Amino acid sequence: MDAVTDPETGEETASAYDVYTCSRCQRTYEDHDGSGPEEDYSSSSISKLVVKAFSRLGTFAGKLIGSVIHLFDKAITALDNVVSKFNEYVEQISGFGGGYPAWLTGFWGVLPAELQVALTFAVICMALGVVGKKLFFS
Repeated sequence: MDAVTDPETGEETASAYDVYTCSRCQRTYEDHDGSGPEEDYSSSSISKLVVKAFSRLGTFAGKLIGSVIHLFDKAITALDNVVSKFNEYVEQISGFGGGYPAWLTGFWGVLPAELQVALTFAVICMALGVVGKKLFFS
């Protein structure tokens, strides 16, 4: 800075500078030309880009977790519906034929092993189809 005269005392100061201290790194800056402190890098384009990237990453992760939880909730509901329907059918069959497990056990024992495997696979596929339909198309 140029020489400055103090209006109260009349003393002339030949040169002066301002001292700035960084609040993060505690580094001291001397400003001899009056331009102010050095640039704060927290407002630089790189730091803004990093903040934006992590912000979007957090939003994406939140939506992904929300979607997984929603699908899990739908799967549990669909499975509960399948079990409820199965229990209703068991009650209906028991009402018609009496001892449902007794006649089914006798019927199952007469069937060949290959047919038992095929019927078991068919029932599992139907249950998975119902759960999948409720899960993805409701």
